[in-house]
Amino acid sequence: MKRKLAKIGYFLLAIIVIGAIGVFLSRSKIFASDLGGGDQQVINLGGSFGQRTVRVNINAGQGKIEIEKNLFTDCNSNLVGFQDEAKIRGTISVSSGDKAVEITAAVGAHSENRQYFTIDKNFCPQPLAFVKDGAISYNIYSDEPNFLLQDFNDDGSTDIAAEYRNYDLNPIVDGTRDIYFFDPKTNQFMFSQTENFQYSTN
Repeated sequence: MKRKLAKIGYFLLAIIVIGAIGVFLSRSKIFASDLGGGDQQVINLGGSFGQRTVRVNINAGQGKIEIEKNLFTDCNSNLVGFQDEAKIRGTISVSSGDKAVEITAAVGAHSENRQYFTIDKNFCPQPLAFVKDGAISYNIYSDEPNFLLQDFNDDGSTDIAAEYRNYDLNPIVDGTRDIYFFDPKTNQFMFSQTENFQYSTN
């Protein structure tokens, strides 16, 4: 009787181990084809979040970002403005030690699209909005393409500037720069100003 129970126990254990391995392989999305034009990285999200697997994938022009909560579940959000691919660039510190995941990819011939996501208490990605003249967008692009990430107004938060070629002048030399200040109260990037600049010819 004991031998029979032991065999049943070993059999059940084997099923559990095989099932766990299957779930792990499935959740890990080991094969690149599963990600389409996407990416997968283990990222330190800071604070109580720690190291988490972050995935982005593009399927038929529709993109998603997934944050793995545990071996069995994740939480996701839609990507905006990406075409055939999306890559995880890493994280930026937005304010008070909070981090945002940075997603980027080339779009069209000469432009780059970016999106930023903070992580809520349920490990779900929340897109950060860009607000300009009352209009809200959840992505930002540059046709230069170039972005500046720095604290423009010295308030301790990371701000963003997107640069564009000025086709009203000489786009080889002249550009414009839209600057957005990060507002930690609303968790949004608020448009501040547009300024002209010239590319270095050196």
